[in-house]
Amino acid sequence: MKNLSVRSQNLMMILFLLLINILAFMSVDTTDNEWIILFASSVFFMDFIIITMLIMFFIVYVGSVCERL
Repeated sequence: MKNLSVRSQNLMMILFLLLINILAFMSVDTTDNEWIILFASSVFFMDFIIITMLIMFFIVYVGSVCERL
């Protein structure tokens, strides 16, 4: 990671978080509405995309954990 520029490191982080969110959404059988919310939030809040995806991941993860209890 030392040789990569800051821009490419940020892009890799965003793609990694997007992958985590896709796996989290697939694991709890979401409907099309959640996919629309996910992509709309990433388009309209590009500056806050990492924060938005982290929040969405934790909401989905906590919800799926509570559902299994």
